[in-house]
Amino acid sequence: MALAPSAPPALEGELSRLLTRLRTEAGIAISATAYRTNSPAKITIKALPAERIAAAVPQAACFVVPNASTWQEFIRQRGRVTSDWASLTTRNRAAIFLPADASLQEMRDCLHEELGQALGPLNDLYDLTDSVFNDDNFHAALTTTDMMFLRIFNDPSLQSGMGQADVVARLPAILGRINPTGGLVSSINLANRDNRAWSNAIGRALGPNMPEGQRLEHAQAALYIAQRSNMRDARLGFSYYALGRIALARDPDRAAAAFASA
Repeated sequence: MALAPSAPPALEGELSRLLTRLRTEAGIAISATAYRTNSPAKITIKALPAERIAAAVPQAACFVVPNASTWQEFIRQRGRVTSDWASLTTRNRAAIFLPADASLQEMRDCLHEELGQALGPLNDLYDLTDSVFNDDNFHAALTTTDMMFLRIFNDPSLQSGMGQADVVARLPAILGRINPTGGLVSSINLANRDNRAWSNAIGRALGPNMPEGQRLEHAQAALYIAQRSNMRDARLGFSYYALGRIALARDPDRAAAAFASA
């Protein structure tokens, strides 16, 4: 992994601490190397003005792209299959772009989430608790659960190109090896109807291309499902948070109450 020149000095310290965690907690053999344009690292991190990032990818404070090492390469490949994560069969290179003129906390948040996604899961699951991979911004740094996900994702018994059934068949042995105490937990229903309905409602409330009025309806539906199902965990808190975020523009009092409940 390489950090491109002109990065804020504080970012180097944050990156060093994160790489240490990835090596010790996630078991990933990752280290920093010198930035070279003619011989790019597997992962390159580039800090840019926030306005430049927003102009290219609106509504994204930071992001990670495959098969690129520079901003110019990313711009050239936009819209092509080579820059489409869903079309990849293997990961060879990735570039992370984050704001150089943001607060240190925001740069740290971006660093943890985007480097985590470069090395592991990409999609965001709204009902995934104790994780940065759920896009709710409750966790700013990779959690111990995330480190376990990364350890699983990069386990030597899994290879690129395996089908879902093959991966599922190997997961119990992997989990038994890296998280043996998890085998003591029983009677957890992770696929119940209400959980799927809640996840769908949250996805519609916060997803793209949805009128504000409908967003509010879906957020209220998610809250109703969480209350009805007695979801006394992060799902209930995030339901209030989503409702408050969406209601803020038209009903500040309602938003304030929702944030307080969250």
